[in-house]
Amino acid sequence: VLHSGALVGKTNEYGKWSNKSTGKGRSSDILTQSSKYAIVSPMPRGPRFAFENAFYHVFNRGVNKQQIFFSERDYQFFLEKLLQLKNKKNYDHSVYAFCLMPNHFHISIRTRKVPISQIMASLATSYSMYFNRTYNHFGPVFQNRFKSILIENDAYFRKLSQYIYL
Repeated sequence: VLHSGALVGKTNEYGKWSNKSTGKGRSSDILTQSSKYAIVSPMPRGPRFAFENAFYHVFNRGVNKQQIFFSERDYQFFLEKLLQLKNKKNYDHSVYAFCLMPNHFHISIRTRKVPISQIMASLATSYSMYFNRTYNHFGPVFQNRFKSILIENDAYFRKLSQYIYL
């Protein structure tokens, strides 16, 4: 049963939430609970799949499609941070192509042992802190967590490179 954006189900005799159709559930899903019903949060986002030696197309944009790069220094900071992650933090990634637009970016990147989520979390956090400090901005800079597409064949890699460079 869907109620105000949350899933509502019955609890069993042990106080655990259970789905009416399967009778299964997890007590960790319970946000609030009365003696008879439990309100469960909607399904959280799924895990990001990470592979060693994988090629990704990574992209993100500013909140509400707003500009995230205003000056040449902004572009430089973003790229320097991407390079510093490799040199100073010993993240073992390679960047094959990138395109920084005023309100979004695209990166063609290969990961090795460090997962893409760790690389991008460090980059986004560093850039957001820089952006907020520089422009006296508060809150998130990027609209969502970054998007990534696993590059599984040469044809997509070539098309992505063309898209980024052109």
